[in-house]
Amino acid sequence: MASAREEATEVVEEAAKKATAKSEALIKEAHNTIAQEIENAKKDLHNSTLELVAEATGKVLGEKIDAKKDTKLISKALEEAE
Repeated sequence: MASAREEATEVVEEAAKKATAKSEALIKEAHNTIAQEIENAKKDLHNSTLELVAEATGKVLGEKIDAKKDTKLISKALEEAE
């Protein structure tokens, strides 16, 4: 009888360990996914900001600006401003 209790206790403990490990893995995966989504959102926001600044600059200057060249210049200026 004692052996059956010990075995049952071991089974329960092993199941608890597996459940804990699985939940920790899921939490870690969720954190990684969230971190990646935040990075993607930051990049999208940065790119959108560059596009808006380039468009606004073009309107202020009254001419179409070279998007690639000026995006680099604007990006550099924004980085220096940070």
